Amino acid sequence: MSETFHFLELRDPPALLSLVIPIYNEEETLPLLIDKIRALLDLAAVPAEVVLVNDGSSDSSIRMMVEAASYSVPLS
Repeated sequence: MSETFHFLELRDPPALLSLVIPIYNEEETLPLLIDKIRALLDLAAVPAEVVLVNDGSSDSSIRMMVEAASYSVPLS
């Protein structure tokens, strides 16, 4: 039986952290997701962006995504 070893090396943090999340008919869960993302980004040690991708939703997900984008804070 062979053993597998993984060596993790420290590296510089990324210049920008990108979260890409597909959204499909998520009007019921989108507010929770947005709240959790905002809380996560408040703790992030690097600049971050969130890309919510409408994946053909037929509910009000797209409207909610546009509304959430209006609260975004530009990167400095």
